[in-house]
Amino acid sequence: MLDPRLCYQWKHAIAPVLNVGCESDPGHFGFSRKNVNLDRDLWRGYRRFVCGDAEALPFKARSFATVMLGDVVDHCLHPAAVIREALRVASRRVVITVPENDVHDIEQEDATHHAAFLRTLGQVRSFAKDSTLAYTHKTHGVWTRARLVALLDEIGAFTTVEATGSQHPPGWGAVIETD
Repeated sequence: MLDPRLCYQWKHAIAPVLNVGCESDPGHFGFSRKNVNLDRDLWRGYRRFVCGDAEALPFKARSFATVMLGDVVDHCLHPAAVIREALRVASRRVVITVPENDVHDIEQEDATHHAAFLRTLGQVRSFAKDSTLAYTHKTHGVWTRARLVALLDEIGAFTTVEATGSQHPPGWGAVIETD
């Protein structure tokens, strides 16, 4: 069964998609040759992959119809900056999902083992120095519907925040239309 947050993302994606922070599977949005995956870690075997920072996307304004922030802002120290940058690059919409109460915090040793495992699979060639996979995979605080609404209000992106599925605990999603 597919994760309800991933189904929510697919439901709202308009190609071409920039999939920011693809983390454990850069292939989620491989249905179009125009789609691009971006992560701080350098992945192998994925076409249309860019190593970069979500707070400084290396693309021109309005380069993609959809910018996908699937379970990304909950891992960012500056989530408002990430959303603002996604809005700059999107021509149609930004899709955001967050898992509620996903407060796992992998210890340094576990993160190192996870990085080594991905290397053995041949998926990741190198990691950014402060990579979420190589060093921490920390969720910054508890994410609730109210917290996502407050973040969107802070940046002036007024939109509906809705449950992304029936999983427990629930996840939340928002689609910000840019045009």
